[in-house]
Amino acid sequence: MTAIRDSFIGDRLLLFCSMLLRLYRESATGRACSALGRRLHKGAAQSVILQICARKGVLARKWKDSAAYRITDRAANFLLPFFHWLRRFPRVRESAVVGFCIGAGKRAYLLLGLLYLIMMVAPHAYWNNVYGFVGVLIIALLFFLSRMPGREHGLDVERFGVYFVLYALTLVSGLVFSYRISLSLRFFLFYLTCLLTVLLLLSAVETVAQLKRLLAIVLGGTTVSALYGCYQSIVGVAINYAQVDYSLELNANIPGRIYSFFDNPNNFAEILVMLLPLYLAFLFISKGWLKKFLVFAALIPALVAMLKTYSRSGWIGLAIAALIFFAFLNWRLVPLFIVGGIVAFPLMPQTMIDRVLTIGNKQDSSTMYRFQIYQTLIPMFKDYWKSGVGLGSDVVKEMIMKYPTELYNGAYPIHSHNTYFQVWIEMGILGILSFLGGLLFQIKEGVRRIVSPRISRDLKCIIGAGVAGICGMAVMSAVEYTWFYPRVMFFFWFLLGIVMTGVRLAGKKTQS
Repeated sequence: MTAIRDSFIGDRLLLFCSMLLRLYRESATGRACSALGRRLHKGAAQSVILQICARKGVLARKWKDSAAYRITDRAANFLLPFFHWLRRFPRVRESAVVGFCIGAGKRAYLLLGLLYLIMMVAPHAYWNNVYGFVGVLIIALLFFLSRMPGREHGLDVERFGVYFVLYALTLVSGLVFSYRISLSLRFFLFYLTCLLTVLLLLSAVETVAQLKRLLAIVLGGTTVSALYGCYQSIVGVAINYAQVDYSLELNANIPGRIYSFFDNPNNFAEILVMLLPLYLAFLFISKGWLKKFLVFAALIPALVAMLKTYSRSGWIGLAIAALIFFAFLNWRLVPLFIVGGIVAFPLMPQTMIDRVLTIGNKQDSSTMYRFQIYQTLIPMFKDYWKSGVGLGSDVVKEMIMKYPTELYNGAYPIHSHNTYFQVWIEMGILGILSFLGGLLFQIKEGVRRIVSPRISRDLKCIIGAGVAGICGMAVMSAVEYTWFYPRVMFFFWFLLGIVMTGVRLAGKKTQS
């Protein structure tokens, strides 16, 4: 900081920023936002929104004491008695290999971070989604083995929640009653990977320091992926005419969209929308200017890569995620964020401005294509909205071919371009209700912890960033089937697990 002040440019920059902040505080907008912030803080107990967040539903309140919980807990931890039984054998207890595995299992959170780092940097041509399932399964076995020496509990089903347990049951029924079980099995393994990731996060991360270490590893992989995306934007990417309607005049100058190590620019953008708020969280909780500078240096390529994906839904999702994060951090920053966005818009490259202006343009073929997909899927939806057709887009694609297509080229859609619609078609009414119920419950729990006056700043920023990323992804999911690329689905549930883990740690700190 001293070096910056001693610099002529740095001193003038700090003076300029101080002047802007002083003008903002003295402005009518600044005073209004400060009053709103004080009122929200003082009236938290009377706030209708916060009262709703603080109130648990009947299912959530009775979950821990129910027979369903006990059955679910035993089912999730059915291997635990076997590993406890192994303690009886001296050769097993004293084995160097077993000792190494136990040590690795006690650091399952680090192994999980390394696995998701690999997911971020593995090129699409060399990545197989089964690797994710195998990796999580191995980590789960090591975690159970680490419980062998004592009587520690296994996977934390209580914090997983009743809604997601119901959702897991609909996944099983979606496999068993699928119209093509062979096509659904692969997708069931993907979902199992996601659910195991959440359970491992809830069970293996025991401190805030461990949570931060885990996130730092994953964000390190994200930065590598973003740097490669920036490299693609410099050397140029071949234009894919299936991704942009170049017949539209506004799209005429759009360059090739970067995709980094992933299959599609939208896939890359979806992951960045979820993880970029975590960079902001680390920017606020890092101690010392050097650490803040390193986080900021990692944030810039990720932000540039996000812009270079030219994903319109991604840009909207990121804007909403950032707005939500700043609202959680300090309500007074929201007007600054909005004004800053308005001021920055004319300064963007013309190609990005043109891309933004195509949002909602009825002449854009990608917009009309989505409506044609919905019109094609609605007849099948009317027939199977109660039960669903079975897990996976492959089953949906096969079933939809029994109906007439509304697509202009006579083809059939490979998915619905809407995550919620897709989940409903695959798993029926119980599937979509349990998923939305679990998602809203966890977001509500996150908000409840964020507004608690006893939460640490580190946890507040991490939970706030996680909730913001999920909300940004939720917006994208309204116009994209964001789980079509399984790596994106893995990261969605990873981020959800981070929020749930943060909530659990906040509860432990409050109780202690």
